Amino acid sequence: MLKHKAINLPAVKESFFKSVLTRWLEALCFLVAVSFFLQTYDSARVKIVLFYAGSLGLAGLWFCSLIKERASLFTRRNFAVLLPFLLYFLYVCGSYFLQPYAAVRSESFFRFALYGLVFLVVFFEYDSELIYKLVSSIIFTSWFVYAYGILQIINDYLLPGADPLFWTDFFGKRVFSTLANPNFFGDFCLFTLILAAGRFLYTKHKSLLVLMAAGLVNMFFTESKGAWAALAVSVVFFGFIYFNFFVDIYKKNKLKFNIAAAVVLVCATLMVSSFALKRMQSVNFRLSTWRATWDMIETKPVVGTGIGSFGIIYPSYKRPEIFYMENLHNAETQHAEDYYLETWAELGLLGFGLFLFCGFYMLRGVFKKFKKFDGDKKELYTLLGCFCASAAIYIHNFVDVSIYFVSTGLFLTVFNAATLNIAVGQGQKKLAKTPKKEKRGGALFWAVCAALLFFVFAFIAAGDFDDITRPVSDLMPVTYLVCWAFFIAVAFGAAGVMSWTVIKAKNIKISVILSLAAVLMYFSFGFLKSDYYLSLAGKLAEKNDIEAARYYAEVIKTQPFDAESYMHRGLLFSNRLSLTPSNNLFWGDEKNKLFDDYDRAARDFKDSLKLAPSSVLIYYHIGSLQRNMAYKLSKMPEYSSMPEFKTRVQQLYADSRQNLMRALEYDPVYDNIYYQLANVAFDNADFKTAYFWILKYIKGPAGVVNPEYLARHRDDKNAAKYLEMAAARMSPEEIAQVRAEVL
Repeated sequence: MLKHKAINLPAVKESFFKSVLTRWLEALCFLVAVSFFLQTYDSARVKIVLFYAGSLGLAGLWFCSLIKERASLFTRRNFAVLLPFLLYFLYVCGSYFLQPYAAVRSESFFRFALYGLVFLVVFFEYDSELIYKLVSSIIFTSWFVYAYGILQIINDYLLPGADPLFWTDFFGKRVFSTLANPNFFGDFCLFTLILAAGRFLYTKHKSLLVLMAAGLVNMFFTESKGAWAALAVSVVFFGFIYFNFFVDIYKKNKLKFNIAAAVVLVCATLMVSSFALKRMQSVNFRLSTWRATWDMIETKPVVGTGIGSFGIIYPSYKRPEIFYMENLHNAETQHAEDYYLETWAELGLLGFGLFLFCGFYMLRGVFKKFKKFDGDKKELYTLLGCFCASAAIYIHNFVDVSIYFVSTGLFLTVFNAATLNIAVGQGQKKLAKTPKKEKRGGALFWAVCAALLFFVFAFIAAGDFDDITRPVSDLMPVTYLVCWAFFIAVAFGAAGVMSWTVIKAKNIKISVILSLAAVLMYFSFGFLKSDYYLSLAGKLAEKNDIEAARYYAEVIKTQPFDAESYMHRGLLFSNRLSLTPSNNLFWGDEKNKLFDDYDRAARDFKDSLKLAPSSVLIYYHIGSLQRNMAYKLSKMPEYSSMPEFKTRVQQLYADSRQNLMRALEYDPVYDNIYYQLANVAFDNADFKTAYFWILKYIKGPAGVVNPEYLARHRDDKNAAKYLEMAAARMSPEEIAQVRAEVL
């Protein structure tokens, strides 16, 4: 481990980029925490878009700063300090490029890379004073988040209607504030409480006690078991560090402190137990998910399956009990509900080992700093807050995966970078001793052009933003105005900052870099727009309106690796199943070629299956499409007179059975699979097979022993009706034979 040594750098006037970078990141943290948009499929998608756009802008500004200051990051000290993190980053890159399904996993890798960029900016550009200010801005942000959480509590328990937004009952009476999920909000409360505690011990400001009280109230009403368990462990960890390294009273009052720690743990255990008893299904869900994830780990324990692969591969290992809990049949679980198990599954033992080594490296550096610290107390307390906030997130994510979402991931990145910065050396950059004379020929012209380009993109984005916010203007005009105020502040503020930077720098390279950043920021806005189109398409699809296909096409343009968009558009064609050939470019048809609905549905299901090869729903929809097509063809007059019709129908039925059986392998619970297999048998007058499948469903899948789950099959009225229909066409001997085979 490196010893902390001061590096003598040349005296250089601080660049204006420093203030731009720090304010930009503070604004990004604020916006990610407080933003949400209810007109999209995912109400928190705007957080992801803001993170993408903001991080790309931050990266552009940072690269420009390095060019302007003629600074180099490639120093021996930097390499030594960051070596564990560089090795981890390189391993993750290898897991992305060398493992299958890279296209589907691209967004996960892109997000990981942006986290890395934010980490480097905080490590290299911030000093202890700027980190102190950054923490202050996060504490300031928590006031807004807590305030809306309190409003939701008032709405649920004291004054119904106090919250004017319609999403307040999304999770029953569980509070989620602006984080759009109670567990994520619980995580936010957890790390901001730790930050506030560290700041209070330094400043003794009573307002921080009020903030902490509001955080505890909000956390209670999230009913997040994991957050309370993590808070107990985090408080004990925080207290251990504080009483061992910050004050000298621990040894004299060791018994009292140990009793206090035990009381905290007991109270948290009681709190967690009470919430668990209210929602035991949540506990069972996690236990079943962890067992299935371990099965996944055992398949490739050393190298894993690649970053971002869990949601693709996990459905093959999903246990039947989880389908009963979700009632969504493979469309819900995207994460393992344990960050460490999922990391091991995706990166293997090698990647997981590197991850743990990075944590150990940071932990050792921090404790070394605490033992030998001889600087400003403000810096020491800032380190205490950032390190313990980071630790609290990691503790919570033993039973959660909020790290994978930007509402937690961004803050964790900031805390980790700030901790490493203070612990092992603050932002060491090598500056050129004799800066070269800048070439400014025509730079002012290019700067003005770039500034105009930023505002052009802002105006274009404004038109798109109006399209997706217009529907709320009639129902909630105030919300519409708030949306526009937010957009103007963010889009035009960012454009103004970057334009001012270009004009002030008067450097051609900087103009080009920030222009490229502006282009990428604009395209990242497309994720929010496509999410809106996905919501609109879903509403139209519920009415079987074929116009939904046009909006699914808009989603696919922006997110070509979204398996669900292909599947839902294919389902739309499958339900209509018009066999009249036509061509419609808005439906994904190729130019100058005719397609019927079967062709379109088969194409979309095939494309969807490439992106989600373990999805039971896709296999089920393909099998259903083939069965419906075969049934439709068999009723046509040409069927009886043309042999090729019979051959095609027989092949469609055979393919349907094959795909339905594949779906049943992944999900032995889904009743529609059994019904569709019975339909295939009914269509072919094979009543014995139809009886077999319905009776098998009524019995319940192998391995399931829960009486409540099995009762759903046994008491299913549709199954009883199917069974009666098949039995009416069978002999008593056949019925007895099938019952003996199944039961």
